[in-house]
Amino acid sequence: MDERDALARKSLDSLVELLAKDKWSVKFSWHESSATDWDTHTITINKNTTLPAQVVILLHEFGHVFLDVQQPTRTANGCVRMCGPRAKKNSVFIAGVLDEEVGAWEYAARIARMHSVHFEPKTFHRIKATSLASYVRWAARPHREV
Repeated sequence: MDERDALARKSLDSLVELLAKDKWSVKFSWHESSATDWDTHTITINKNTTLPAQVVILLHEFGHVFLDVQQPTRTANGCVRMCGPRAKKNSVFIAGVLDEEVGAWEYAARIARMHSVHFEPKTFHRIKATSLASYVRWAARPHREV
């Protein structure tokens, strides 16, 4: 394991430990997409990415958890959970989803700073840009039920 991966492994271990304090578990999987399961309090991270990318993705998912704890009535994920899977994809819902995604990225950076978690800024910004661009494309598609 090179130095870059060793730093990333240390960061992943720190994040897993921090999440465990809030009763969240982290699962690393070769076969599942990275996601947050609010019912089981489990964050899944896809292992088909580099360790530094896994750090960034876990920071982002942790950002969703932190955001939900800080402002539970604000989050789009909270709306999906409360409104059900057939919530209308209207402009208010779209704005909420985009707001949450941006917020999760902002909290991701704060969490890293607050807990001295090392991440690669270039990797962070690349993944953040790719992720937000995919949400903008989703938002631009014609409205339909989600």
